[in-house]
Amino acid sequence: IRDRYMGDVNVAEARELEVNIKGRARKVFLVLIPPPALKFIGKSYRKLLPELERRLKAPVLIVGKRTIESKWIKAHRSQMRPRTRTLTSVHEAILEDLVQPSVIIGRRIRHRIDGSRVAKVTLDQADREFLEDKVDIIQAVYKKLTTKDIVIDFKQDHVFYNNPKQ
Repeated sequence: IRDRYMGDVNVAEARELEVNIKGRARKVFLVLIPPPALKFIGKSYRKLLPELERRLKAPVLIVGKRTIESKWIKAHRSQMRPRTRTLTSVHEAILEDLVQPSVIIGRRIRHRIDGSRVAKVTLDQADREFLEDKVDIIQAVYKKLTTKDIVIDFKQDHVFYNNPKQ
């Protein structure tokens, strides 16, 4: 894609997902790009997404295309699996990509009585107006990609390095 916001970024794959949000099926476009290209898009993310959503007339999310490698399959027994290819690392990176341009400031895992787990993710309050209408979409897409439940909320990021007034 050659675009004024993206520059020269290769799109690895584009998917159209059907997700259920509050009992209603919605269409969402998921754009997968190589992870090194994410830093180029990060600078113009706030301008790029509304432009893509306007053209496609549906919500658009941009995620890096990452692979998960099995810990058992090796070409040689001394071969090590990179940390970026583990299941946990890939799922964390997908979540960070989905909530971009916001920053995750807190993460908690709640264990329910029935044994299920829910991750509570806290995002920066400064990005609330950009992501507030997409919270349900992000939760549904993350559930579809990773089969994990998350709950997203917003809180003010505490800054501890300011000097108190005397």
